[in-house]
Amino acid sequence: MLPLYNSIFFRPPLQKRLTIKAWIQHCPSCGYCNTVIDGQTSDMAQVYIRKNFMTSPQYQQQLKSSEYPALANYFLCYSLILENEEKFQEAYKQSQYAAWVCDDDKGQNYETGAKNCRLRTAELIDKVKQQQKQQHEPANHEEEDINLIHIDVLRRAEQFEQALNLIKQELNKNSSTNVLKFQQHLCETKDKKCYTMNDVKKSS
Repeated sequence: MLPLYNSIFFRPPLQKRLTIKAWIQHCPSCGYCNTVIDGQTSDMAQVYIRKNFMTSPQYQQQLKSSEYPALANYFLCYSLILENEEKFQEAYKQSQYAAWVCDDDKGQNYETGAKNCRLRTAELIDKVKQQQKQQHEPANHEEEDINLIHIDVLRRAEQFEQALNLIKQELNKNSSTNVLKFQQHLCETKDKKCYTMNDVKKSS
């Protein structure tokens, strides 16, 4: 079942997105990014791994990147931390949030940044699927949801052929047919814009 979100790839409406600054925290002293920074943890091994990773060029370059709003960098840095720990399910979500920040920033055009966030999200979703396959996890409604997200981030990033291939696979499963057919039309017309569930209903 699709959640009652504003867009067809589970992006919440603007009122909810206005709280996005509260979804991530950043330490100005060390550059650590996480959903909550409270300084308390019993997992010292994780602390050591994360401290080491934070000194890596990849992390530092992302933290200071001018290609994204600062808030998007914080989400992307936390996504990198999670990816390094092979926590791909949560990592892709943080990357997706970064794309929304780029979309909504009115001070500067971050269209390229948003596209890069979505390309990264798609790559991480591929890793989620591979991880689930290796762990022989049974299929459930969350798999359907992640496939719909995968399709839309690919389309928004102008990867239309890849998105169409996924749509064909999902249509064979008879899942969320109206959304998939709507996405198929958008991909075939090379439309990368954001649409809502209301747009899907109007097209049915």
